Amino acid sequence: MEMNDIYVNHVVVERSPGRRMKRTSPKPAGHGAAEFSDDEMPDYENISVMTDKKNPQSPAEMPPSYPAPTAPSTLQPAKGRTREQKHMLMLYLLVAICFLMWIVLLSLTVVNDQKVTGELKRINTSLSHRINQVSKEVKEAQGQLGKALAKQKAAETASTTKAPSS
Repeated sequence: MEMNDIYVNHVVVERSPGRRMKRTSPKPAGHGAAEFSDDEMPDYENISVMTDKKNPQSPAEMPPSYPAPTAPSTLQPAKGRTREQKHMLMLYLLVAICFLMWIVLLSLTVVNDQKVTGELKRINTSLSHRINQVSKEVKEAQGQLGKALAKQKAAETASTTKAPSS
């Protein structure tokens, strides 16, 4: 094979020296294919694989350079649980512990919520009692103020009626 031969779709195509290959079917732009003009078309050359002089096989056909590890001929049955079973058991145990902790935290939250709710109800009732007391005091004060104003107006009218006669 000469340097003037290149492969196109696994077929050897003769390339004339000094000329570049022209694309026969242009690929649509934007589909991952690079668009090259005739001047920018890259040159691809055939790459040959160098083989060892002692072993003329290609690298794909060569046997591995190290022997494959051999499995033990007799497998001993595992005593007790295997490592994977122990890990799975530990995971299940952790899930159970997490579930129990979730239940404990939920119950603590509910108890705390009940305490806070009771405290808020107690504060609300004491506040409403205080508001009722203050409103009664305000009504009594308004009544006393109204009586005092009525007495003052009566005194003013009485003094104004007596003043012109003097």
